[in-house]
Amino acid sequence: MYKTKTCDSRIHVCVGKKTSVAEVKLCLNNEFVLVINNSVNDNRKHDSLFKFITHNVFDLIRCNNFQMFADVKGDGITSQIHAIRLAVVKCLLCSNDGIRLILKANNYVTTDRRIVERKKYGHCKSEEILSISKR
Repeated sequence: MYKTKTCDSRIHVCVGKKTSVAEVKLCLNNEFVLVINNSVNDNRKHDSLFKFITHNVFDLIRCNNFQMFADVKGDGITSQIHAIRLAVVKCLLCSNDGIRLILKANNYVTTDRRIVERKKYGHCKSEEILSISKR
């Protein structure tokens, strides 16, 4: 399913969302540390949507003493945030499978790899083909 590996008490997970790919390394620490793309002062960390989506997972399991390194590439900021969240969830499930029910009840375990359908030649959008075929 996903590439997960553990070494030196760190869990490595690589996850994709749409065309974004997030590689997250998670390990226990005394305080919460978040590093995105090798930068401590990344603009995404100060975004309220980013804080809500990523920190909500840690609030659910009531544990905030993790050190997280995330490398994320591709697509828009929102899909990058969701890719990071999915990678964090997979890391947490790899370390402790007992929290699976809590995360599954809040729909954090499900994966959605849908992408936008490509434009067909001679049509303005892919939706046009669907409306023609229904007639």
